[in-house]
Amino acid sequence: MRQCNPIALTAINFVLACGLIVTVFSDLPSLRLFGWLSAFAMLAALAADLLILRPTVTFLSRLARRIGGKPFYR
Repeated sequence: MRQCNPIALTAINFVLACGLIVTVFSDLPSLRLFGWLSAFAMLAALAADLLILRPTVTFLSRLARRIGGKPFYR
């Protein structure tokens, strides 16, 4: 598994969230709600990428090695 720069990952998600939050200024209530929901989803995905993904992959790789399988990455 290749390393991803956390700064690049954060910048991409931040730019996407800011781009989607522009729809909050719409006159249509459904589009306004979509803007809030999608911006929140992008920030939640960023938090999951930074806090949950790496420990999960590491745990599953160690578990696979322990039972004799191939690791998930490398």
